[in-house]
Amino acid sequence: MGSHECSEFSSRTRHYEARENGPCADGVPEWVNRSIPDAELDEFVERFATRVASFDRRAIAAAKEIINQRAGLAQPADLAATQKKFFEALKWPETQARVASLIQRGLQQRTDFELRLGHHLAPR
Repeated sequence: MGSHECSEFSSRTRHYEARENGPCADGVPEWVNRSIPDAELDEFVERFATRVASFDRRAIAAAKEIINQRAGLAQPADLAATQKKFFEALKWPETQARVASLIQRGLQQRTDFELRLGHHLAPR
């Protein structure tokens, strides 16, 4: 799978990592949503940094150029449109009720609810 296809599955940062770490397999990047146990993190980072440092700078620059062309960055107008929609949605009564409920449950506070938000919001 090439850069143009992997870009559809990932952010630019993850795509950079994938280009330096290894290819996508079976149409799904192996590294998407993976976690690294704390005990293995230092070794992972060291291996990754050593591997990247061994690559030719021109090759890395060429890969980054391709990734930036394929994945790109959001255009300012797109960011503004997204922000406008977000702030409009905050005015909806149902959004205000939901946010109030979430804050009451611990959102925006150092609580288990905030720290494990996905767990608490997942259907049971």
